[in-house]
Amino acid sequence: YINLERNMGAAAARNAGIREAKGQYLSFIDSDDIVSPDAFEKQLIFLKKKKANVVFSSHDYIDEFNNKIKTPFIVPEKVDYKGILKTCPVKPFTVLIDRNYIKQEIIMPEEAVKREDLGCWTSLLKEVTFFHGNKEVLGSYRILKNSVSRNKIKMCYYQWRFYREVEKINFFKSLYFFFNWGFQGVLKYYV
Repeated sequence: YINLERNMGAAAARNAGIREAKGQYLSFIDSDDIVSPDAFEKQLIFLKKKKANVVFSSHDYIDEFNNKIKTPFIVPEKVDYKGILKTCPVKPFTVLIDRNYIKQEIIMPEEAVKREDLGCWTSLLKEVTFFHGNKEVLGSYRILKNSVSRNKIKMCYYQWRFYREVEKINFFKSLYFFFNWGFQGVLKYYV
């Protein structure tokens, strides 16, 4: 158990955990998400089968009472850097990283406010060609009515800021990725 002296945000908390982690494999879980009891075992088998550095899995959606509220989100077979800028199919609690084959330091960039996981994935995808998606549903993503991610106006601001200030993508390419992200978001959460 790692206790930070003050609330410094999700990125700082995750980075403290990453610094303390000593194992070959790295995974994340937030307090409001759920993983299947055999998720890590299945992800490890999948990672070895694919000879991959990073894998992620499909998930379903639940409310605050653990009720399933949508059809499961089935991930693509692979995602690369440009693909993840259009839409991020990777939820932190579904990820398994083999640290033996990652040269760079794995961090959640604190400057990527509310998009720190995306910042970590884009950084890793500059080193590895793609992440492999496991289509098996291995966890549940909790959707809370009052969460920051539910406020789509604020999320638009953070996403645009991520393209321009964190990834330093020019205006027109940022616009392209932003519109793709918005369209895919509507499909992912509202259809």
